[in-house]
Amino acid sequence: MEEEIRFENIGAAMTRIRKSQPQKWTQADVAAKLHMERSVYAKYENNALTPSSDRVKDFAALFHIKTEELTRKVSYAIPDTSALLKNKQLLGLLLEDYHKVVIPDTVQKELDKAKDRGNKAGWQVQMAINDYRKKYPDKMVFMISERYKDGSSDDKIMSLARELSKKEHVDVYIIHDDIGFSNAYENSLLLRDYMATRTKSNNYATILALDEEYDRFDYYYKKAEELNLNEYLPDGLTLLISCIRHNEDVRTDKKKGDIVPESARLQKMQFLLEQKIDINKTDSSSFCFTPLTHCVQIDDFKGFSLLLEAGADFNKGSMDEANTGYFKTQNEGNTPLMVACWHGRKKYIIKLCETPGICLNQQDGNGYTALMKCAIQRYRRKQKGQDVSLSESLYNLLIEKGVDSLIRDRRNHTALDWWKRGNDFSYRGSEQW
Repeated sequence: MEEEIRFENIGAAMTRIRKSQPQKWTQADVAAKLHMERSVYAKYENNALTPSSDRVKDFAALFHIKTEELTRKVSYAIPDTSALLKNKQLLGLLLEDYHKVVIPDTVQKELDKAKDRGNKAGWQVQMAINDYRKKYPDKMVFMISERYKDGSSDDKIMSLARELSKKEHVDVYIIHDDIGFSNAYENSLLLRDYMATRTKSNNYATILALDEEYDRFDYYYKKAEELNLNEYLPDGLTLLISCIRHNEDVRTDKKKGDIVPESARLQKMQFLLEQKIDINKTDSSSFCFTPLTHCVQIDDFKGFSLLLEAGADFNKGSMDEANTGYFKTQNEGNTPLMVACWHGRKKYIIKLCETPGICLNQQDGNGYTALMKCAIQRYRRKQKGQDVSLSESLYNLLIEKGVDSLIRDRRNHTALDWWKRGNDFSYRGSEQW
């Protein structure tokens, strides 16, 4: 016999919906609009009387909602640290799909450790948690899992989930990127499976298979028209960006698999370009860079040249296209030229400066220009006692190209201010650093 599906108390749902409306209607107000006695309506909200299906429809129509809002299955989600670090958009998605999102203190501590180790994603997830907690105080909740003394962090999270399920009479799902959960907890969802349930594509498994393919594309040529090749992968990358970064991710243990020969990787990039994929779509992971900028960052000049020849937008800055209304990337607006200056990629800078239409004075979210990036890197390297000849040559190269050295960043500093600061660490200019 199937286990009975537990729904949110319909009276509690009616109360929640009524109180959440800007009209701030009382029970009497709603009863009058439904043409019924207030005492009868009050029994609905108190769960002393179950409304008929017609009453449910009338209530839903009054508040312009679907009847499913009153009879939806209640479930909570607990995201594991591994899943949060892999996809920084996960929290927002879970808040849309689940009644509550629970952050165990175990996960919070692991995120703190990741942030302390310099993990950019750890910092971003912490910021998202803090912002969402303010925005949705009733949906984003913290709970203690450390009180479960025995076992690993995973064991403590599973113990919390089981106790919460029993106490609240709800289904509690753990969203994770660790196969160990799948074997030990009944309501566990791998991140890739959760993302598959949210995608509009009916062929998400085929897209995931294509992500791992670097040899034979005959099958995918035939299936291309049925596939959304611009779909985000579970880690927030696109197929094109995943291809660009594949070997780098293998080396850093972010992906499983072998190093792919450069020729095979470029062949796959060419295949994707032939399918008219979005050549400028940014990732929704840590950087929110365009494919062209990813090539600059990991020093893939052949991939960079291939994308330029295919018409990639060389002036497009980093931005989170998956959630532009809320989650801003750190230092948003980085262009390929800025990233090349930051990482000291001289041949990329020369190539970009020679490209008709290049914007040499573009600014990122902090107001930094490419020239400022060179000056800041010079300052940082001087601080560490490192060689600054490359930063200086790139700075002078941009000056020769006619960049504006007097543009000011958000703290009112020019590139020249940053240069002077590198000469004299006591220099403060006209504004406080």
